[in-house]
Amino acid sequence: MLGVFLLKPWIGITVHVDDGKSDDLYPQHPLMYIESDYIKAIEVHGMHPILLPVLDDTSEIESYLSKLDGLLVTGGGYLNLDKPLPSSPDLSGTGDTRYSFEFVLLQQALNAGLPILGVCRGMQMLNEVHGGTLENLCSDHHHQEVLGIESDILTHSIELKKESKLSEILGSDYIDVNSRHRQKIFSLGNGLREVGWSSKDRVIEAIESENKSWVFGLQFHPEQLYKRDPRWSSLFNDLKRAAKQYSQTKLKKEKVY
Repeated sequence: MLGVFLLKPWIGITVHVDDGKSDDLYPQHPLMYIESDYIKAIEVHGMHPILLPVLDDTSEIESYLSKLDGLLVTGGGYLNLDKPLPSSPDLSGTGDTRYSFEFVLLQQALNAGLPILGVCRGMQMLNEVHGGTLENLCSDHHHQEVLGIESDILTHSIELKKESKLSEILGSDYIDVNSRHRQKIFSLGNGLREVGWSSKDRVIEAIESENKSWVFGLQFHPEQLYKRDPRWSSLFNDLKRAAKQYSQTKLKKEKVY
């Protein structure tokens, strides 16, 4: 059993969907893709990254999850709101296919007890799956765009709830982060608790599960920050620990059956 525990866990990574109509990517060619930062963050912290293409047939998701030890739900795009503000950014690039796929993926991953990290849009998806809602920020530009700086540059500080699971992992109650979002949590979903806020405007920046499961949502991008601040390596290393533990538990169940 020790040998199994020493194996690298397999972490599924969700991807972006482009319908081929964007002039910024590869016009006329539909794509599924992901930024390499997510892949590298998983790889350098001793885990195997697996990209999860979006499927029209969500009945295959159970098969996906059976091969995974953890899940990273990535950022990118914006979730559709029932009544978007006139000043809201263009939401047409989000794509219903990705949204529907990730919604079912998260539901089943949560039911299975899979360790889950939701980043930016991924945190917002976690909130929606738990019955929460979003709203648009006042500005149509996020902090990184307004300041004209790179994604790994820190733009503001967040305050972490003392004695939360996240603050215990990071060993801090305050930490500086980047910022690339134009939407925020309006109402928090059931079974979640807010554990991090922007020190400036109190926007919710971090959430976690109320129970003992390893489920975290971050409104910023730790996959771009661990080289600058090693505390974020603590988060990825703890994901690895939780994923190994999940793999071990899964193996025991398989032996029983």
